[in-house]
Amino acid sequence: AYGTKQGARRFYDYNKKVLLHLGLTLCPNEPCLFRYLHQGSVCYLLQYVDDALIAGDSTAIAHLQQKMKQHFHCKFEQPKDFLGLDLTHKQQGELTLSMTSFTTKMKDVLQFSDTYFGDILTPGRTDKKVNRTDPHEPNEQYRSHVGTLNWLTMGLRYDLAFVTKELSRVLDKPTQIANEISHRALVYAHRTKDAHLRFSYTLMTNYAPPKTR
Repeated sequence: AYGTKQGARRFYDYNKKVLLHLGLTLCPNEPCLFRYLHQGSVCYLLQYVDDALIAGDSTAIAHLQQKMKQHFHCKFEQPKDFLGLDLTHKQQGELTLSMTSFTTKMKDVLQFSDTYFGDILTPGRTDKKVNRTDPHEPNEQYRSHVGTLNWLTMGLRYDLAFVTKELSRVLDKPTQIANEISHRALVYAHRTKDAHLRFSYTLMTNYAPPKTR
């Protein structure tokens, strides 16, 4: 799937053809999402190049796995991570998503220092704005910094979305303020690396809205 410009596309086209042949239905709004029905049981397959997640009813999952083995050399394991996301699945109906591992490695790869004293409560600054007309301050790592923040935003860290959008405005010519804010955002992300989303079937189904007046 890697190595050529059209490799990933051709790989997807082949997978799509096989999955549709196996009886899966392609989501009309998301080309990487498929649904599989088997005797009233349902499961979903989410594909990203040569990685995929399957979730749903155990009956449908088991039947789909047997059919996929006839066409692919694949192995099925309990997922621990997917595209930078840490997946913790301790029991049925309980799932926690985080980006702790990615964020921990991020600091080692980008090699930025945490020199801020006190807490950093937000990734950006309300008293400073990124302007393209400000003087250019060269930074060879700027694209890597903003790209990393963008990946965090797409995965789970929605609190970084606005500052990442603002920093992306000066990708070609970063400014002093942009460099300062990008560093702050990276430090903020690393300090809050344990941020997570928890999905609990029990809590969601037992939820009762608070009484109104």
